[in-house]
Amino acid sequence: MLNSMITKFWLYTTIALLALASCVISLTSELVYDDERAARELHGITSLTDLRGLASQMAPVRQITLAVDAATWKKDNLGFHSMNLVYHALTALVLLALLRQLLGCAPAAQWTAGLFALIPISAAAVGVVAHRGEILGTLMMLIACLAWLRPQRDWIAWTVGGIAAALAAVETSMSLMLPLLLLAYDQLLVAPSSPERTRSRWVETGAVALALFALHIAHRWWVSVHSYWSPESWETAPAWSDWLIRSLRDWPAGVFVALRWLVFPLPFINDHGLTPSSWFVTLAGLATLAVLAALIRSQMRQQPRLAFGLAWLLAGCAVAALNVFRYRYGAIHESELYTIAPGLCLLGGIAIERFCKLERISAQLWVEVGALTIMAITLGTWSNWRAYQFRSETRLLAVSLSNHPDSGLSHLALGRLCLETMRRTADKGVMRVTAEREFEKARELNWNYYETYGNLGEMAMHRRDYTRAESCYRQALALHPTGTGGRLRLGNALHAQRRFSDAREIYQQLLIEKPRAIDLYRLIADTYEAENKITEATRFLEQAKRLMDEARQKELEAAGNKAEIAAEAPPVVTLPVAIAPQTNAPRSRK
Repeated sequence: MLNSMITKFWLYTTIALLALASCVISLTSELVYDDERAARELHGITSLTDLRGLASQMAPVRQITLAVDAATWKKDNLGFHSMNLVYHALTALVLLALLRQLLGCAPAAQWTAGLFALIPISAAAVGVVAHRGEILGTLMMLIACLAWLRPQRDWIAWTVGGIAAALAAVETSMSLMLPLLLLAYDQLLVAPSSPERTRSRWVETGAVALALFALHIAHRWWVSVHSYWSPESWETAPAWSDWLIRSLRDWPAGVFVALRWLVFPLPFINDHGLTPSSWFVTLAGLATLAVLAALIRSQMRQQPRLAFGLAWLLAGCAVAALNVFRYRYGAIHESELYTIAPGLCLLGGIAIERFCKLERISAQLWVEVGALTIMAITLGTWSNWRAYQFRSETRLLAVSLSNHPDSGLSHLALGRLCLETMRRTADKGVMRVTAEREFEKARELNWNYYETYGNLGEMAMHRRDYTRAESCYRQALALHPTGTGGRLRLGNALHAQRRFSDAREIYQQLLIEKPRAIDLYRLIADTYEAENKITEATRFLEQAKRLMDEARQKELEAAGNKAEIAAEAPPVVTLPVAIAPQTNAPRSRK
């Protein structure tokens, strides 16, 4: 008994250490753009007891952990990346426990979990703090599978699995593959041995599928209505008229792209879209679907576990491909493939199990000690190399552009980085020209992103080309009509062209939405003053002065009660990231 406990302890300890070592170089990484967005979401949480604020986050479990990290580690990037590694290690341990049920051979389960800990695709989720949601979502999914993928489901399994599945449903859209896994498990592994349980388990699986789908949709609706930031234009769903053609073209292409990235990972931002013009990718996706379905059908009776591993791959790639409908241009994110990686490792575990059952001891030792050690070292080195890319956003973009020079997103990100660098350098002219060139390149590559036109408008405003700036801002608003910053910039461009009435109309519309915005009162007064309407200008200036006095009075009251407020203040929940390069501040006018 004691020897068994010691063996199990070292088994789990080894897997945890492998997971921690897989992306250890990411501990020196910087925080990138996605991390900044996660930090902006955190501003909507007043405290860890703010249930409404937490429910309004796109990935609430991730945000809770980030809030705890921010309160614990303050502005230390090492703490955030360390916790990503810890959650990756926990996921590998839960997968090991699941594999010990699915695989009859303990060494095979151990090597398979080690393979998952070192697989290169993990670097996409572990190396970026904002992608922690995929790690946590996968962890919750595996816990639910561990509870439900058993011959009998008691109330403990339903309670633990239900809570884990609900957390996964609100954390990541990849959780929608969980009902498919339950269905495949019941059909392939349970039905042959217990046909009398098949109908009841089908009903249970159907109920789980409806509940998860309803919870996921309800949470996304709640976020869209009550969230503290509006989604970017490229994250909005396409028109209904586009769904049919995209379901026939982009979805099978997405299945192929997901499987390709899973088997042969490429640098991070290599091809954000599915290149819809390439029908070859669509045909390859259809062929992938057909091959996987045929393999599952042919192996479901003789080798049900192999069929289940293939079904895991198929379900994951299908759900990842469905995510292209969330985006205007279609995308498969590498971090989402973290959820599919256990299925790929399960296939490797089945092969390892067969080698371990060979009669010759020498072959077994060669497989377990020789080949797998070399594989682990190779994959670990590759994973560390990929995590090393995240140390610098400049290096990341350089690798991306060297592999895919026609990636509009990479040019957009490089232009954004130039704007950020421009704030810290004395030679602003060179960086401004470089940024504008990158934004123009992104636009030429049909990356018609809201930020692309917004930044091009800013560049035109610096050149005093106000007509060009107005055109860019109107194109940005066509993509994101509710953007407050875009409308304010458009008003500034009209103001600079001395079209005061048009600019004033935009300012007044914004004033209805933000009645206490002091700058808007000043801008409206500026337009009246330029038209020599002193009475109207004075009225708005007095209103701005009144709001400033009220704000100053509140600051004095807050300073007077500083000790009391400090005792009741919630912990600060902000990540140490740079401010977004765009600004809504108007140009100074005399």
